[in-house]
Amino acid sequence: MQWLRRSIGSSSDEGGPSHGRQYPIFNVHSDMHNPQFKLGMEFKSHDTCRDSVKEYAIKWGKHITFTKNDKQKVRVECKVGCL
Repeated sequence: MQWLRRSIGSSSDEGGPSHGRQYPIFNVHSDMHNPQFKLGMEFKSHDTCRDSVKEYAIKWGKHITFTKNDKQKVRVECKVGCL
């Protein structure tokens, strides 16, 4: 199944072509046990995104820090020596 993210203010009901971009959607039920991320990936909620990144860090032994988060974006940095 593919999902389409629409730009703010656009709608396929407006009669014009949709210029939305397709992004992968994170599935909590199938992806949480082995999180794999792709550029532009969408999450159901901010908490789901944070939880999946934490799960990834635990699984692979990475030391991470969440920085400059807001309602639309989550930024994660790897601490020194985690690569």
